[in-house]
Amino acid sequence: MEDTIQVRSDEAKPTTTKDDDASGLLELDATSLKVKNIMSRTVVASAPPEPLLSAVARMSDRGVPCVIVVDGDEVVGIVTERDVLREATRGIEHVGKLTVADTMSSPVVTINSEARILDAGALMTAKNIKRLAVIEEERLCAVLTQMDVTRGLVSMARIKDVSCVMSTDIASVDASALVAEAIDIMACRHVSAVVALRQNEPVGILTEKDVLRQIVARCRDPRKTVVRDHMSRPVVSVPPSHSIISACQMMDDKRIHRVIVMDHGQVRGIVSQTDLLDALLVYVDRTRSDRSRGQAAVIGMADTITSDLSAIDGMIRRVLTLSKQVAADASTRDIDSRACADCRIQSGIQALKSAEDLISQCKDRVWRIARLS
Repeated sequence: MEDTIQVRSDEAKPTTTKDDDASGLLELDATSLKVKNIMSRTVVASAPPEPLLSAVARMSDRGVPCVIVVDGDEVVGIVTERDVLREATRGIEHVGKLTVADTMSSPVVTINSEARILDAGALMTAKNIKRLAVIEEERLCAVLTQMDVTRGLVSMARIKDVSCVMSTDIASVDASALVAEAIDIMACRHVSAVVALRQNEPVGILTEKDVLRQIVARCRDPRKTVVRDHMSRPVVSVPPSHSIISACQMMDDKRIHRVIVMDHGQVRGIVSQTDLLDALLVYVDRTRSDRSRGQAAVIGMADTITSDLSAIDGMIRRVLTLSKQVAADASTRDIDSRACADCRIQSGIQALKSAEDLISQCKDRVWRIARLS
């Protein structure tokens, strides 16, 4: 079977900007961006009987974090780096005996290509997963990754610096430790990477991808290899004040999924794609709530302005009617008529003052609507 599905898309992908000084606003079309606008249409597929090591080799060669397991046109499972690492702790001989069907996770969480990326991000967070199989016309067409969603959201939003989203509970291992120990730490801590230390100084990062590509794919035993020989280095770090948009751009450019946060030579935390996605989803949700409240306030003020304008119209009509009556009274020499004209004049003046007050209130509401818009 063909192991790679490539479909060209004419959908324009969102672009990001490196302007760190932009205000924290969410564009109005953010909620309409769809999965099909940002997904990767290259899928590495596998049949259930394929040897696991063969699938791992293709994952490594093509630089993808997973293979989608298909039986005909039906998506029956997914094999991720974490699935492979779980088996690798038992030795490379054990891995060599397994098939894709033995290792795959099932059922696969899927999403339609027409779904919004906000819904895709929320689904990843709820299921605690980093990728979704994308379905189009009832067939597998793409894989949507956590990085795809994060990139799409970051292209439309600005939030605070990395210190607001970084994890301070860092999983670490000594650079001289065995890789098997690092894998155990990842599994126990439910993380996809550990920071490698030498005399408490970060000297590298060992990720699930590193283990898969450099150890499992090459049939090496994690129980006989050390972290320092396979970790990614040098460490990519940013200061706590670094903006989230720039951190995401850096990860995208360097094809990495996490950066270390350092301040004056000290490790303060780590920022991963998961941290960024969680923060962006919270930000988008809060921004949408704020916008909804603002829209409700605008509607309320617009209704009040409409009511006030109706009242002003009535007052002006009353003044015009009074002015005609005053003119008629003033044309007679009757004392009572003249007295009645004076009363009408006072009533007209009061109506004009009331109209003036309402006009001032309308102006204030219009200004507030302009501010909210």
